[in-house]
Amino acid sequence: MINMIDYQQEEFILDMPENSLNLNIPYAFFIEHTSLNWNEFYFGLKSQYVSLNYAIEKAVSDVSLNNSTSNTLLELASLFKNEEDLAKKYINDLIEEKIIDPILLENKKFMIDCKNKYLYIALLWLFQDPKKYNHPKGFELREMAYNAKVYNVIWDFKIPSIPARDFRYFSMTFEVTEKNQELYLNRWKQFLEEQKQIVE
Repeated sequence: MINMIDYQQEEFILDMPENSLNLNIPYAFFIEHTSLNWNEFYFGLKSQYVSLNYAIEKAVSDVSLNNSTSNTLLELASLFKNEEDLAKKYINDLIEEKIIDPILLENKKFMIDCKNKYLYIALLWLFQDPKKYNHPKGFELREMAYNAKVYNVIWDFKIPSIPARDFRYFSMTFEVTEKNQELYLNRWKQFLEEQKQIVE
């Protein structure tokens, strides 16, 4: 792991992101690229980067791997994906059982770690198809505005790392066009490689 995470300003560390681009990242994509424990899931739920369907899929995964003897997780794993309303009750039960600890949302190190992990996944997901998600909350972006999307996502996490700071600055000063989009995407790929070292 490289030492590039002690950057976020103190006043922003406990700020919760709110998924400004309404990214809809599949659970399978998330766990293909990084791990996700129940406390990290809860951060994602509160920041609107994951849905309650994630809880069902994670419970199924945990039970299938024999990672849990919790009856709550067994019951959660038995739900169908369209039963999110029922899943909400089980999240509260997991908090009562201390499987999820909401107090961690007040822990600075935990918050920085989660922000870096979710930022990496969010921008990796968007990198796969940067023309998607042209409707951030409150306004619409033109198709080629990759840099504005990146800027919005990094700021949503309040710049939790030095690579994020540098790539955000680059995005602020770079206007993507048909002619130079490959240059921007290469710089984006470089950021992802640097950010990945932080979350591994």
